[in-house]
Amino acid sequence: MKTINAQSKQAGTNRTPADKHSEAPLSMNRGRKEVQNLVRNLYSKDRNLQIECVQILCEIGKFEPRLISSFSNEFVSLLDSDDDLLVEAAMTGLSIIAAINPRSVYQSMSRILDKADRGTRLTKEYTLQILLILASENGCSDNAQFFLLRLLACCSAGQFPVFTHQIVPVISQRYLHDFISVLSSRVHELTEKRTKQKIGKLITKLSFLPV
Repeated sequence: MKTINAQSKQAGTNRTPADKHSEAPLSMNRGRKEVQNLVRNLYSKDRNLQIECVQILCEIGKFEPRLISSFSNEFVSLLDSDDDLLVEAAMTGLSIIAAINPRSVYQSMSRILDKADRGTRLTKEYTLQILLILASENGCSDNAQFFLLRLLACCSAGQFPVFTHQIVPVISQRYLHDFISVLSSRVHELTEKRTKQKIGKLITKLSFLPV
């Protein structure tokens, strides 16, 4: 197995793990050429190199999202992996790209949702963030709301209350009835009395809104 140093060298960084937190500020001076080198390594058969490169790209994207905004297809390709860590890192990148180039991510939402349906808790959380962005985007909002309800129906009971309150502001009248149906079908899964009461009150409040 290659060491992290060797992986970083192949990735074009030549940095140690201790330098990782300083990666992003320095990335602004690297330019697109080095980013492209990192992207090429996403197709490597070396899992460790893939993870190293996608994590560096995400750190770069947090500080300068334009540098990775045109590589949504490359991040989506990583969703085919059975490695949860690699998939979570790819979803991190896609959530960053969605904020600046939402339509490029929207084109791959079926694949993203398929992965989220059976994915980890973190994968579902990043999917939620992507969909919330798309729900406010003209031309994407309608399908994004549909996908949000699908995600709400399959997330864990622990995530359900948090997801619910984040989704409320973006649901339109068209999906209000379906939203109430999902809430009503899952409220019994909640074990904490106070949380259960809050969701119950929300259902009652939403039920009085015109559909």
